[in-house]
Amino acid sequence: PTAIVVAFLVVGPLAIALVFLSPSFNKKTKIIWATIMIILSIFFAIVTIKATKEIIEYYKIVFGPTTF
Repeated sequence: PTAIVVAFLVVGPLAIALVFLSPSFNKKTKIIWATIMIILSIFFAIVTIKATKEIIEYYKIVFGPTTF
């Protein structure tokens, strides 16, 4: 499991393929790990989008609305 967590932190949702190719996990465990990775990926994508929008708003305040 440690290698799967590290792989997820390094390559993100691409690590799902590593989970399904691993012979050390049974089918139920593979589905659980894949579901966790998908949920976390969606969560991190939403957080990144919100943070980017906030940064753009701050830049508009600092540099003026014509820059962006």
